[in-house]
Amino acid sequence: GMGKTTLAASAYKNKDVTSHFSCRAWIYVGRTYIKEDLLKSIIQNFYISSMEESAPSNIRAMDVIGLIDILRKYLENKSYMVVFDDVWKDEFWADIKHALPDNKNGSRLIITTRNRGVAHFMPASVVHIFKLEGLPLDAAWQLFCKRAFNGSCPPELEELSKKIIEKCGGLPLAL
Repeated sequence: GMGKTTLAASAYKNKDVTSHFSCRAWIYVGRTYIKEDLLKSIIQNFYISSMEESAPSNIRAMDVIGLIDILRKYLENKSYMVVFDDVWKDEFWADIKHALPDNKNGSRLIITTRNRGVAHFMPASVVHIFKLEGLPLDAAWQLFCKRAFNGSCPPELEELSKKIIEKCGGLPLAL
């Protein structure tokens, strides 16, 4: 792909970033999801990342309303970071927005998606779209040569290498 997940993971793991948040969660969403399972994962990730007491054991049996209530109470005075990776559905925000309050503590959500529509269903005050572009041809060439040939491409492989770079469309992970 374009490197969306890699970029989000870099921010998620960065010590300067993580030090600003009381708790954080990395949630893989994918094409299909069950709302209760997402909420349970968020709760478990928050408790693990904050190294507090363990998550309530009764969350397995809770419905969406109970899970949202637990999350809202837990996050009351906390700053949090959540990465939702690989979101496909436009209605995703409607499914989770009530669980993650804007408590004015500098909390952040990062959503990786290939569907621009996902961002359009979120309130403008929450969204900052960062669209990743493919590398320009010269940067793609440099990266390819560095990875494939430790720096410089042998002359007899230049033509083939240029075709490969073209096919990769500037995607860094494909190169």
